[in-house]
Amino acid sequence: MAFELLEEALLQLRQQRQKEETEEIERQSAADEALKRFARIKSELLEPIFKRAVTLLVEEDLSAEVTDEDNKATPSITLTVDLSTEKVTGSHGSLTCRLHESFQACQFGKAITRGTEPVFTDRFYKLQELTEEIVYRTTERFLLDLIASVSINRANGSTS
Repeated sequence: MAFELLEEALLQLRQQRQKEETEEIERQSAADEALKRFARIKSELLEPIFKRAVTLLVEEDLSAEVTDEDNKATPSITLTVDLSTEKVTGSHGSLTCRLHESFQACQFGKAITRGTEPVFTDRFYKLQELTEEIVYRTTERFLLDLIASVSINRANGSTS
């Protein structure tokens, strides 16, 4: 009957470790699935809309590009815009959609000044609720705000 309490404590310890390992595997599996889902959202939803915006801007002799960041901690996709022309300096900005650290939602952030980090909204979209309409509306609002900042800056005599 020696070490009965010790054996019981070791059994409980082993069971606790197994439970924690199982939970970690489940968390990692859910995170991996969310990364795959967000990658699909980026390629099938965000990237085509951002590229459509790039096409419209380039047709107007403006500069824009789409950057896909596959950082496993915070994957994102960014539309970067420069409203300058050869003769006139314009505003610069970026619109980013990133997977939230919870891996359950994504959010948009924008920067309206060159070289600044995007400011992310408090609005989170569950991955399954992010629609083409939401992405178009968000992208259009960003571009309209950026274009409006050109008018404001010109009226004030400054540039971004």
